[in-house]
Amino acid sequence: MGVYTYLATDGAASVVEGTLIADTPREARNRLRDQGLSVHEINSEATTQAGPLHGSTLLGFLAKWLHRKPDTSGFLRELATLLEVGSPMLEALDTAIKTRRGSFHRVLLKLRERVAAGSSLAEAMRASELYGRPVFDDVTVAMAQVGEDAGGLGDVLNQVASYEERGKQFKNRLATALAYPALVMLTGIGVSVFLMTYVVPGLLDSLTE
Repeated sequence: MGVYTYLATDGAASVVEGTLIADTPREARNRLRDQGLSVHEINSEATTQAGPLHGSTLLGFLAKWLHRKPDTSGFLRELATLLEVGSPMLEALDTAIKTRRGSFHRVLLKLRERVAAGSSLAEAMRASELYGRPVFDDVTVAMAQVGEDAGGLGDVLNQVASYEERGKQFKNRLATALAYPALVMLTGIGVSVFLMTYVVPGLLDSLTE
């Protein structure tokens, strides 16, 4: 399964660009033709899915441990803005996904495919994983479900994005506040080890002579 970018024209001769997931370039081209598009260019992004390889190898373990959490708050904020101005869900997803890169981009493409297949946004978010970990936490998924049921999804996603941003700011402030005490403690431990290992034994030897 790969990710493909395409350039095509529709029945009104308007240029259409986008991405889709397919097993082969031929399948991707056929799916676009089924949508009534005339395909002019299709290219593979040469990406691989985060599947069993990541979960069963040392490289996969390191990827899970080292990877940064995707910028879900930025994506949710942009999606909320598009929905609030009246953009259809799939069009809003396409626009928000275009500005993302890397593994998060591929995750969002899969999310878009699930929504296009009939899943709700909350269901698609619940199924989204990156290196075996959920991309969207339970609170975000639950809030998205509430927004869809109540008909105010854009406003709810904005609130979730604000909540996530405040959480990130708090974590950054906490890390900054703890950095200096941690540095002082490590320096003190290093000095103590040096004194006990090199200085004190030398003083004891000179006193016993």
